[in-house]
Amino acid sequence: MTNKKRKFAKNDIVKLSTKPATSPSGQTATLSQPAFIDFAPYVKAGLMFISNPNNFIIDRVAVHLLLSFGLRISEVLSINPAHIKKDGSIYISGKKGSQPRLINPGKFAEWVANNPVYFCSMLGMRNRQYYWRLFNRLGISILLPGNKHRSVTHLFRYNFINEVQNISGEIEATGVIVGHKNKSNTKRYEQKTRK
Repeated sequence: MTNKKRKFAKNDIVKLSTKPATSPSGQTATLSQPAFIDFAPYVKAGLMFISNPNNFIIDRVAVHLLLSFGLRISEVLSINPAHIKKDGSIYISGKKGSQPRLINPGKFAEWVANNPVYFCSMLGMRNRQYYWRLFNRLGISILLPGNKHRSVTHLFRYNFINEVQNISGEIEATGVIVGHKNKSNTKRYEQKTRK
């Protein structure tokens, strides 16, 4: 794989600032919206990993679920064959008090539907540390403001919640999509990515 790994200092933290915007008339104005973390380099690294057929299919599907649906790593690792429907949809049993939900893994749905036992047994051989090491190797980790530890496997969940919130503008709708039982959980994610 020829991906370039992002280099960070051990205590690297993302600096957030409100950038000046230039209007069509050429005047500079300060944005009223707070700046937010640019997850694009991490998303790109995840997408490159998913699209590379040389990477193991189980890991490609797992990274796809984390990136495209904002799942927790514990939700991905707890998928069992009974959770997989005939069309490839996956029932996600909520972890940490989250609401359960049904997702369709898109381009991987047919493969998951045809290989539910293999998929789940191979996932069962992995753990959080396996994916923590994989993400670090790919350069997918960030120290969010206010956190003591780098966000690694949870980084895509922050990105997903941020994207859904930007599209919907409704904290309640975002919470339902990611399985939060109350909006205070969703607001915490928003506060971490917009400071």
